[in-house]
Amino acid sequence: MRMSERIALSAMAILFTAVAMGGGVGSAHAQPSPVVGGVGQICSTPGRVGVDGLSGDQLVCTYVEKPGGYKWVRTAPILGVHNIGTTCKYPNDNVSQTPGGIAVHCDPSSNKWVGP
Repeated sequence: MRMSERIALSAMAILFTAVAMGGGVGSAHAQPSPVVGGVGQICSTPGRVGVDGLSGDQLVCTYVEKPGGYKWVRTAPILGVHNIGTTCKYPNDNVSQTPGGIAVHCDPSSNKWVGP
């Protein structure tokens, strides 16, 4: 299997897994197309959700102090698509993404989705 086929299959597996597991409270948006990256590789959009092209692991673009700069890192499972400020139910809801593909988490004190 060629690398491009593996990347496409990994991205589709993440998408289908997220849809099959449900979007959580208030999810009414389509899954954003995943950005393909790799753990430790440079990324340019802070908070952007991605998928590792080799392993299929979910990633998020975050600032890494050493060696500095934005890099792809593994993340907790990202389920569903939610707008910032909409209702969530902590601890059932944990990490999600916006319709634009930016990671958000459920704030336990307000039960609202908050962004980076």
